[in-house]
Amino acid sequence: MFDRFRKKSEETDSGSGMVEEKPLEQESNFSSESTSREETSVESQSEQSSGYSPQESSSSESQIGISNLMNKRVKLEEAIDYVGLMIKNLKDKRTKLEKEIEDESVDIKNLKEKLMKVNEYIDEENQGIQNLTRKRSAVENEAD
Repeated sequence: MFDRFRKKSEETDSGSGMVEEKPLEQESNFSSESTSREETSVESQSEQSSGYSPQESSSSESQIGISNLMNKRVKLEEAIDYVGLMIKNLKDKRTKLEKEIEDESVDIKNLKEKLMKVNEYIDEENQGIQNLTRKRSAVENEAD
């Protein structure tokens, strides 16, 4: 209770009196130690004033950890959905390619059939030409 008054009186005394210089390293160590002490005291005061106990702060930390895990789970679900979409697109492309291959195969079969018919027609024409040349040569032989 009287600490408030002591602090105020120490501040007023130090402002009017001489100040001893400390090495820079000691000053920085002192300031970091005092800062960490102040943070610890502020945390304990806030815990006391807000009614939080160390268990509740650890539960809030675990809730933060849980929320991080939930965020990671959401990101994983999004990644899985994206990969699933990519797989679906690949399947669609494969199906489309298979259909195109089947269509090309049918076209090739049709072309083969047409080629065979053309070959048969050419063979028939060649046989007809040979028959005509034989008949002509026979007629020429008879004419001689």
